[in-house]
Amino acid sequence: MNSLKVFYPLAVALTVSGYVMAQEEAAGEWEEWDNWEESTAEEEKPFPLHGFLEQSWGQRTGTDPLLDDGTLADSRARLEWTPSTGRVQFKLKGDLYYDGVTADWESDVREASALYSPTGNIDLKLGRQPLTWGTGDYLFINDQFAKDWQSFFSGRDDEYLKAPQDALRASWYGSDINLELVWMPRFTPDRFINGERFSFFSPQLGQQIAPDFSVAEPSADEVAARVFWRRNSSEFALYGYQGYQGTPDMHPVAGPVHPRLNVWGGSLRRPLAGGLFNTEVGYLDNQYKPDQWRALVGYERELVTNLTASGQLYLERYDGKPEPSQFATPSEYLPARSRSVVTTRLRYSAMRGTLIWSLFAFHSPSDSDGYLRPSIDWRYSDKWQWTLGGNLFYGRDDYTFFGQFDRADNVYLRVKYSF
Repeated sequence: MNSLKVFYPLAVALTVSGYVMAQEEAAGEWEEWDNWEESTAEEEKPFPLHGFLEQSWGQRTGTDPLLDDGTLADSRARLEWTPSTGRVQFKLKGDLYYDGVTADWESDVREASALYSPTGNIDLKLGRQPLTWGTGDYLFINDQFAKDWQSFFSGRDDEYLKAPQDALRASWYGSDINLELVWMPRFTPDRFINGERFSFFSPQLGQQIAPDFSVAEPSADEVAARVFWRRNSSEFALYGYQGYQGTPDMHPVAGPVHPRLNVWGGSLRRPLAGGLFNTEVGYLDNQYKPDQWRALVGYERELVTNLTASGQLYLERYDGKPEPSQFATPSEYLPARSRSVVTTRLRYSAMRGTLIWSLFAFHSPSDSDGYLRPSIDWRYSDKWQWTLGGNLFYGRDDYTFFGQFDRADNVYLRVKYSF
C-alpha cells in the first residue's frame, strides 16, 4: 500500500479558516476520549500547578500458581503544570509511584507537550501525549495508538489505558472538512500482558505461562491520518494508519515480533431515536497474518433519569482461513475465521452525580468467553475520591482471548486526594 508519509509536509503547511466553527462541530464525537485536549480559550491560572496522591490495592479472588495474589499496589503522586506564553500552551504531567507488585519505584511522563496555533484554524501539538480517535467504547478498530492493557486489567484509572507517545499532531479545521495528521518518530508498543501481573495461554506450549518476557521493538516511525466532517447532525470520519501492531505475535522463525500493520477505515456517529448511534469499520493489512475486516455498531441512551445504557456488536473476519504456519500455532488452538463480541454498559449516577455505579460487560458468542468490569465511584468532596471495582473473566476454553485470563479475576480499591 502507498505510504501515508506523503502527508508529512502538510503537518507544517496547513492553511484555511474556520477553526472555531469546526471545533464546535467536531466536539461531539471526540469529547469522551479527548478530555486531555486543552481549549485555546481556557482561562489561565496564576500558577497552574495541581495533581493528586493516590493509593491503590488489588488482589486476586482466586489463585494463579504462576504468580502471587497481588495485582495492584501503587503509591502514586501526580503533578501537572500547564503554563502558557503567547500562542503556545505547555502541558507537563508526570507520575512517580512505588509499584508494590514489582517492588520497584517507577516514573511515568504522561504528557510533556507544547500546543501552538500559528493561525486561527491550525493546531500543532508536539511532544509526549496520549492519542486517540474512533467511536468504540473499549473496542478499538482505527485507533492503533498505544494501549496499556496491564493497567486496564488490574484496575488503574481508565486514563492509564492510553499509553503516552512521542508525536507531532497537526490539526487543520476548515469550514466543511477537518484534517488531523499524527507522526510518531519511533514506534511505541502496547504495554501488553507479558506475565508480570497476569499469566496467559501459550498455544506453542499448550499451557498457561508467565514468562515476563520482552520483545525487540522496531525503530521505525508510525503515521496516522483522520479526515472528519459533519453533515446536519451526523459526524463522519475516514482513517489511515501505517506502523506496527502494538501487541506482539509469535513468528515461526523470529519468535515474538511486532508485525508491520496498515489500517484503513471510517466511522459514523449520529442521534437516533432519543439516543446516540455509532458505527465503525476497518481493514487491517498485517505483515504475517491474513488480512482482516473489523466492524462495530453501537447505541447509547438514557433509560430513565440518571440511568444510561449502551451496547455494541463487534465483528472480526479474516480474508482467508487461518493456517498454523501464519500463527506459529498448532491447529487445535488456531483462531476461528470469524469472531464476535457483544458489550453492554450500565451507568447509574446518584447523590447529585457524586456516586457512580457502573458495569461494563464483554461477551463473545463465538468464543464462549467474556469479561465483567463492575465499579463504584464515590466523590466525597472536591479533593477526596474512592473507587471500588473488579475485573472478572470467564471462558469455556483456556486458549480464547478472555478465557485465558480466568485466573486473573481481581478486585481493587483506589483512594485519591486531589490538590
